[in-house]
Amino acid sequence: MKITTIGAAARGCLAGGLILSALGADAGAAPAAFTHPGVLLGRADLDAVKADLDKEPWKSAYERLKADARSQKAYVMRGPCAAVSRNPDSCRSEWENDMLAVYNLARMW
Repeated sequence: MKITTIGAAARGCLAGGLILSALGADAGAAPAAFTHPGVLLGRADLDAVKADLDKEPWKSAYERLKADARSQKAYVMRGPCAAVSRNPDSCRSEWENDMLAVYNLARMW
């Protein structure tokens, strides 16, 4: 019996192939639709809110969102920062405002 050793790259390829075959992956199959698990609002959520923007409480909530300084196209990014920390406080408020601006502007879009 001859024992053959293989390198790390080959082991990785072999392991990947075994996992894919175990999952029943077909190289010719079309990829499944991907839904990002970290998104807070999906298309259906946004469509539902958009349909009710002339009714309360959506109307007044949208007006508050629209009035927020972080919802403006003219918002000026406060970062980037080399590091963000809350203890000690290092660039945290700048980072939070920038992230809220990204979220607000995405919802406004």
